[in-house]
Amino acid sequence: MKFIILIILIFNTLLSSVYAEIIRDVKINNNLRVSKESIISFGNIKIGSDYSENQLNQILIDLYDTNFFSDIKLKIENNILIIDIKERKIVQKIIIDGVKSKENTDKILKVLSLKDKSPFDEYLAEQDLIKIKNSLGTAGYYFANVEVKIKDNNNETIDLIYKIDIGEKALIQNIKFTGDKFFKDRKLRSVIVSEEAKFWKFISNKKYLDVKRIELDKRLLKNFYLNKGFYNVEIESSSAVFKENFFELMYNVNSGNKYFIKNTKFKLPSDYKPKDFKEVKKVIKKNGGKEIFFK
Repeated sequence: MKFIILIILIFNTLLSSVYAEIIRDVKINNNLRVSKESIISFGNIKIGSDYSENQLNQILIDLYDTNFFSDIKLKIENNILIIDIKERKIVQKIIIDGVKSKENTDKILKVLSLKDKSPFDEYLAEQDLIKIKNSLGTAGYYFANVEVKIKDNNNETIDLIYKIDIGEKALIQNIKFTGDKFFKDRKLRSVIVSEEAKFWKFISNKKYLDVKRIELDKRLLKNFYLNKGFYNVEIESSSAVFKENFFELMYNVNSGNKYFIKNTKFKLPSDYKPKDFKEVKKVIKKNGGKEIFFK
């Protein structure tokens, strides 16, 4: 058995040496902007070292991870690592067309993966379209139409032009509460941040549909119920239904049972002085049979 294991180990060593080659030099083909030295650094290539097939694959992975190249081919000839590359074009400028507000333009540019002077990646450009729509949606522009045009500058650079028709902001016409809510809608509307669009609320931004604000509303509703003694309350869902150019915002509430304090015991460690807690005892005694307030 020991002899067989020894043979296997020797065979594996010989097999590894067959597929490993010493790289004496590196030759780069078709690089226009990225220097040979940079490519060697990006690929963590060590001249004078043995390289197996797996290690060559790792060089490919490291080079692709830079996002500077759309295609890479490797081969070794006479101990020279030959790297054929195709560089991605560089995004010279990103233009946001159709958004008048500088604040909204800056917000859009901030969320984009592609920036000025970054390598162009078609997949990232498509993802950026989604990010722009999400960003506009957060600002209340749920009906925005976004398209991207690529302007080729004929010098291995491009301009990305995002043409945006933001449309009108999505207004909240009604806010309703369904389920076992216990309280009236009017009371619950006073708890949340979102507001119904009324003609006198021409300054308020809270009348526009905002996903983040809806999540805040749900947290506020839950805290309100907890503070009123509804220990098992659940804000089960929220939804926004589009009707006649307006949204109807609905929250489904399951308040559960209301809990009261039946009895309270106050215990102190032996090294605490009871006289220092007289006021605390009075409050606890007074709250017997009262509502529980959870915070």
